[in-house]
Amino acid sequence: MDIDKLNLNPEKRQILEEMQMLVPAVKAIFDYGFIPTEDDIVEFTEEMYELAEKMEPQLTRPLYTIFPRDADIFETGINTLRKHEVKYMKQGIEFFANYKKLHGLSIESDELLLLIAARTLPIELSQDSQFKQEPISDEESDQRWKIFVSVADIDEEARKKFQPKESSQTPKMSYEEFKDYAIESLTKIFNKDNKDTVEIRVNVAHRNDETPYEAIHVWDKTKNVQRGNGFVVEPFYEDYCKGVPIGDIMLHIVKTLEESEDFVKNMDLDMKNFDKVKPKLMLRALSYDLNKKLLEDHVYKRFGDVAMVVYMLMKRDKSGLTTSKIPKKLLEDWELSEEELFDFAEENTLKLFKPMIMQAEAMLKGMMPQKYPDKNKFFMEPDFKLKKSMIGTYHVFADEGRNAATMLFIKGIPQKLAEILNDDFYLAMMEYTFVALHVKKKTPLRIIRQLIENDKKNPYINKDEFLTHNVYEYNRESGVLRMVPPDEE
Repeated sequence: MDIDKLNLNPEKRQILEEMQMLVPAVKAIFDYGFIPTEDDIVEFTEEMYELAEKMEPQLTRPLYTIFPRDADIFETGINTLRKHEVKYMKQGIEFFANYKKLHGLSIESDELLLLIAARTLPIELSQDSQFKQEPISDEESDQRWKIFVSVADIDEEARKKFQPKESSQTPKMSYEEFKDYAIESLTKIFNKDNKDTVEIRVNVAHRNDETPYEAIHVWDKTKNVQRGNGFVVEPFYEDYCKGVPIGDIMLHIVKTLEESEDFVKNMDLDMKNFDKVKPKLMLRALSYDLNKKLLEDHVYKRFGDVAMVVYMLMKRDKSGLTTSKIPKKLLEDWELSEEELFDFAEENTLKLFKPMIMQAEAMLKGMMPQKYPDKNKFFMEPDFKLKKSMIGTYHVFADEGRNAATMLFIKGIPQKLAEILNDDFYLAMMEYTFVALHVKKKTPLRIIRQLIENDKKNPYINKDEFLTHNVYEYNRESGVLRMVPPDEE
């Protein structure tokens, strides 16, 4: 945090400077992923001191740790505290108690509380944790630091100086109150004529990066089924905090739920008729490791740590794609094998999406795929002419960005690329929306792995679109696209 860059008067700046040691304590709690209690902070046992002193002979006692949360304490060191740090850690614990109280939160889950806090507190506090946030404007950063100070355990006079003025950015309802209001309103809206046929339910689910979120669903009590796909609460609460009128938000929520319900109804009807489903079949690449539990009941093929999953395309417009995975149980009704269904989906995918290639140099100059000449990017077209990259690096896209990585696993596409490039190649696919292709004779494997390691720290990498940290190789002689084992040189 650069205090000088904050739009604060000298008196407020001095108060914040005096709180500087609270910042690393709060940051450490975000890094832990849970909020310890004071009882969790214990002094090293004699055995622990002996082990620590072997590693650091000049070690000064006393030392403390968060126990017994982390078994690898001496490897990581993140839970090792010196005496003065214990004081600040206790202040950090108190900070989150204050945060919970001031925002009227009754959440018991530390993970969910930290997720909500990360969305309203300075992003610097959670940037190295699982709760990392996207970059924000300087104005919003100032506002978040003011919230930080208002929550901190400082004297009442100082708190008043930092308390944000009542504005459209200051929520009138806490997150829990907003959620309760939404549930109450939706219950009235969907239980027409005061008939008690619908229940509004809240579920906690997890994203690809395992961070939790709350979603609200409409449950039909007469049929004992969920109606539609529901909605995630957080984005709507964020809109409310930014000053969007609550009436507009509720209208948006109702439309979201009704559209979702229509999609599910149409999907159920279509699913019974394979002739209607067949032209809508497509493939999408997903991380196998992050989705293996989910994929157990669906049709897919595994390629290394990537799963090529069969989907049905339900909607395609300017906002993107709406799709649904095909469950295995439908194969019996359709009298098809998984292999036959996969082949249909693979054939359709190539019809639905056009793969394209661009020099890395063009991307570095800020050129977007839409501006790149068609004859130099659509490499499956007969009039295609490659613009060669001097560094041997290209980016592969699809005309729907979300399917970029998918296209590299479609039969014929890797072969066509190798023919155009006249060489074998490596692929880096951290996100399924963006693929980096490296000509083998130009870029050593170790360099590509280093680039991937560097990208792990890139704040612009979207965790929800993560695919793989592994390198893939296409070999012209074998005609196979394979995952390169991590220990292969």
